[in-house]
Amino acid sequence: MIDPRNTISEPQRSSMELAKPFDVFVIATVDTLGYLCGIPMYDLYRDPDACITAFTEGRDRLESLIGDDVPLIVPYTTPVIKYGHLNTLGIPLIFPKTGQVALDMQPMGLAKAVALLESVQGDDTFSSELTKRQKQYLAIMRKRFAGKRVHWGWQWEGPLTTLWALSGMESMYAVYDDPDLFKHCMHLVTRSIVEYTKFYCTVDGGDVLDPFPDHGRLCDDIAAMYAPHMWPEMVLPFWEEFYRAPIPARKLHCEDMRPAHLPYLASLGITDFDPGISPKLNPAIIGAHEWLPFCWRLGSFHYQDMSMRSIEDFIFSAASCGASYVFTVMEPIMCNEETIAKVRQLHASGREVERQISGGASRADLEKSVMGGDASGYWERWNGYRKV
Repeated sequence: MIDPRNTISEPQRSSMELAKPFDVFVIATVDTLGYLCGIPMYDLYRDPDACITAFTEGRDRLESLIGDDVPLIVPYTTPVIKYGHLNTLGIPLIFPKTGQVALDMQPMGLAKAVALLESVQGDDTFSSELTKRQKQYLAIMRKRFAGKRVHWGWQWEGPLTTLWALSGMESMYAVYDDPDLFKHCMHLVTRSIVEYTKFYCTVDGGDVLDPFPDHGRLCDDIAAMYAPHMWPEMVLPFWEEFYRAPIPARKLHCEDMRPAHLPYLASLGITDFDPGISPKLNPAIIGAHEWLPFCWRLGSFHYQDMSMRSIEDFIFSAASCGASYVFTVMEPIMCNEETIAKVRQLHASGREVERQISGGASRADLEKSVMGGDASGYWERWNGYRKV
């Protein structure tokens, strides 16, 4: 459980905090707003004026496309770059002309990683040139949007992902070749992440670690590459270290997990599990673990193969399996009339689920609305992911 000495007494309310028995969220980022304005991603990531244009013009364009019936979650933020912490540790970043920011990975040995991590302690070490520029970027955005809450997008990854970014495949081999060294590195990495998140909060201006888009979730996709039986020794202790930091809740995002990973989450007291794009999981599998609150995502690539009715079935079946909410993220490929009509259907179906549950319907009752009442085996038949 969370140490009460490390919690915030009155945490700020998250834009995605649940206030209903079921909810549906439609989220958009500055990448899509820029796309609607014809602004290259390279410019968005480097030029505050481009980002300002995206919010002043692109937001209105997206809201006009999607209509008044679908409330959009579009927080004001500098472009989200999950590698801010890694850059302060010396990992260069690549800013492509078209595409997301990427790590310029130059893997170091674990011994060198230990020396690096032992040499950087305290927020005075988080002072890379890019960090300074991102702080300036934030200041310009806040001046332009005075009176609005503008968040800092210069963020971090979880401990397994961070060590992989530092040491590449050596971090994978070490769990077999030198487990003590691996665990020592992981303690140092986790400590550095916690220190960075405290630094982040001082810049972002909040007491609570709740940045968009993950809202305080520990994001650690690389953990899914470790076999489930390794988790008690090689994964969970370091997630627990992170969760003991001053954060509002124990939230987790980890993609590509296997069903056998899920039981190991029980000891962490997770309050919001986002499996992301995980082909081997589905709401029926996750919902069987009734102690695990979870959400389910409809990815941008799903829409082209789905009908209006299948969108409705998707929502009702996810809710019937126990999902707390369903969300979708507006991406450039979704900014067309056909897909936006399906996003409207997603939102309307989510509102109908919420209405029925509030009216006393059970989760089992929702199954009657799925596939004409023949919901048995829905997720086994669902073709949203290629079978692997």
